[in-house]
Amino acid sequence: MAETGNLFKESWKVLDSHELRLLLNHRIGGTGQVDGDIADGVPFYLPIAGDTCQIVLKFKNKKVNRIELGEAHDLEKWKETSALIDSMVNGGQKKIGRRLSFSSSPVRGNWRGSRSSVQICTPPQSAPQTNMHDAENPFVLEFPFVQCGIDSVDNYRLVREHRRYSRVLNVILRSRILFHATRQPSFWAQLREKIGTTESVEYKWISNAYDADIGAIVADAHTQDFGPQAQVFSASTYYSPQTYHGNELTVPDDLDELICLYQNLLPENREKFDRAAYWFDMAYRQWIISASASFVSLVSSIEAFIEKDAGEILKCGQCGLDLKPAEPGALRKFKDFLEKYAQGSGLNNQRNKMYDLRSVIAHGSGLLALDSEYYSGWNPVSLSEDELRWELWSVTKMAMLNWLKHSGK
Repeated sequence: MAETGNLFKESWKVLDSHELRLLLNHRIGGTGQVDGDIADGVPFYLPIAGDTCQIVLKFKNKKVNRIELGEAHDLEKWKETSALIDSMVNGGQKKIGRRLSFSSSPVRGNWRGSRSSVQICTPPQSAPQTNMHDAENPFVLEFPFVQCGIDSVDNYRLVREHRRYSRVLNVILRSRILFHATRQPSFWAQLREKIGTTESVEYKWISNAYDADIGAIVADAHTQDFGPQAQVFSASTYYSPQTYHGNELTVPDDLDELICLYQNLLPENREKFDRAAYWFDMAYRQWIISASASFVSLVSSIEAFIEKDAGEILKCGQCGLDLKPAEPGALRKFKDFLEKYAQGSGLNNQRNKMYDLRSVIAHGSGLLALDSEYYSGWNPVSLSEDELRWELWSVTKMAMLNWLKHSGK
């Protein structure tokens, strides 16, 4: 019979549940099996259920919170597995990951964060480049991560941290920063070639993909052969529309400090920021196919920071009867958050309009005029939506940065 004690240690709560899954797959394998409806608290058996089960996992909020031994458990093997999990939490080798990211501005200079151990490097000369503004201009992003010695876990950590730091830079920098996701689309492309006065046009179905030889993707130390430096602006002028940055990636002088603030966030706050940065990244990716979805994603970036409640009930101070709030709780919290972290960036009425428009789109009641079959912008509603869109981009970035400065200290 299976032992019923919970073997999941309190110290393991900081561990990414996917890392735990990869480790258990390495140690036990199997497809896994459930018995009953798939939901929180339902046992998940490894390698399968029944008399061959070695480990039983239980989840809460998509994370493992309980481990029990199955009928076919090997106690000595579990002790070894438990020791490996402890080492994943408490130890490992500090390494530098190196992967390709992309900037909407050409990367012509390098930048090194002495405290954060994050480094932006120009792409190797052999790498295909465009040097065009608003294109996907490649660069090498170097960042710290910890190896545990299990290949599948180490590769996952490398990819995860690359995505995290790319999204952090996307929030902080004026240039848009992207990484290529696992699920990349294919599309029809028009290929033009001009030889002398003759121009040929060819159409091909191709994959959205990019690669270049950047050397080792894991190193013991940063690239030392540095070269030209990226242009640095004071934080007070970096985000000003009046500041001219030219056609290249530039950085604020507090970039290293901001990345350190992110690194030092409490786990629950880092989870909030990562979720907000995900939606901020999605807002750009969605823009070319749906301005409406992009708008909703920007609001979701703000909502990622807002604590949810079960439903607030206001009572009259005189008679004690329940009162209907003047504004829905979600809207009130949205406005309070922007008031705290993006003061002076918009009037109260504008923020009402932002949230109202988000609700119309999210609930399927309407779309932005820009997504209509024919869009001219020649009407007050369309012009108002365009103004809200651009203001929301600005106010979201400002609020996320100010929240990071406030919560990371």
